[in-house]
Amino acid sequence: MTRVVACPMLREIIMANLNSRGFLDRWQIVHLATLPSADCGHWQVDGVDWRRQRHAFAGGGYSFAVEIHHLTCVRAGRSSWSLMVVVEHWWGADKEVLKMSSWTRRLSGSSAAIFAWVKDHEAVRRAMGRPS
Repeated sequence: MTRVVACPMLREIIMANLNSRGFLDRWQIVHLATLPSADCGHWQVDGVDWRRQRHAFAGGGYSFAVEIHHLTCVRAGRSSWSLMVVVEHWWGADKEVLKMSSWTRRLSGSSAAIFAWVKDHEAVRRAMGRPS
């Protein structure tokens, strides 16, 4: 029989891992739910300034696109933070998907504050079946 020991500090560390699949899935829900249009490069979401840049290359044997998202939250009396999310897409010569990857980098502030903002966003709550 396996015994699970509750450790609040360990749980917080796991939840605040900004490169975990769970965080990136929730981030993607917020991104898709709040993106004003496919070509939009700057918007505001619940007090967060969201900027997106896209860089692409197409060659004979492969092509790729990289999206860089820079999110900045500045709130008086609350935890301010800044986050960069990079999404890479790679395709082969015949347009088959070779690879898609995402990674994050906390630029400032608390990982826990960033995770809490994404986790508690209305779009994530709806997608996860939790009431608003």
